[in-house]
Amino acid sequence: MEQPEVAKKENSDPLALTSIRGTYTLASTQKNADEIMKNTFLETLAEVAMSIASRKVNSAGKGG
Repeated sequence: MEQPEVAKKENSDPLALTSIRGTYTLASTQKNADEIMKNTFLETLAEVAMSIASRKVNSAGKGG
């Protein structure tokens, strides 16, 4: 079965699963994947810190 003409232009690897170029994929390199994981971790850590601070403020206001 022959690949569509567009796929041949976009991806020259005959064993590729899709015709999407690597530059358009989310984690095309390990560096990109690491950066995404770091950002996700820091966002989650910030959410946890804000939640803890909010609880402390609320408990202090209630005389806790």
